[in-house]
Amino acid sequence: PYNRPAAYLDKRERSLLVVDLVARHARPEDRILEIGCGVGRTLEHLRMAGFTRLLGNEISEEALGLLPEAYPELGAVVELLPGPIEEVARGLPDRHADVVLTVEVLAHVHDDAAWVLEEVARVAGWLLVVIEDEVSLRWRTFPRNYRRVFEDLGFRQVEEMDLAEAPGFGRGVVARILVRAGATGRNA
Repeated sequence: PYNRPAAYLDKRERSLLVVDLVARHARPEDRILEIGCGVGRTLEHLRMAGFTRLLGNEISEEALGLLPEAYPELGAVVELLPGPIEEVARGLPDRHADVVLTVEVLAHVHDDAAWVLEEVARVAGWLLVVIEDEVSLRWRTFPRNYRRVFEDLGFRQVEEMDLAEAPGFGRGVVARILVRAGATGRNA
């Protein structure tokens, strides 16, 4: 009951912080894929900030059903990729999106499916914006150090921010901005 898609419509502060992080590094023309986009709240804020090449991956059919009614202008421009990222990523070409964004989604990838992190890195063009809980071990979360994970996959970290005190986030949540080695993006 605490994880219903409609509950994510009003967490504006989280999305504004994420958009600020993305906007500091990405270019308006970048193609941005949000893994676990839910009802599209963050994608809508990205759209309002001038980013128009948006893709959203989401496993919840209920969340995807709410997106076009909650954000009709976003619904008209976003390309939706429904299904679990483990299946969706395998079907995407290398560097399909210039920017890949995750907000507290990869922490739910079980260690047995950690191979999907390689797929995330493969699909990312030049920039990863990874905002994940790196410490909480619960029945549905699997903490990892995403700097280490993605640096081992050819990226280098250019920014890190502890979000424990940020509105809408909690203890252990870290934002990491990582650039593909040799990339030529805005802040590469």
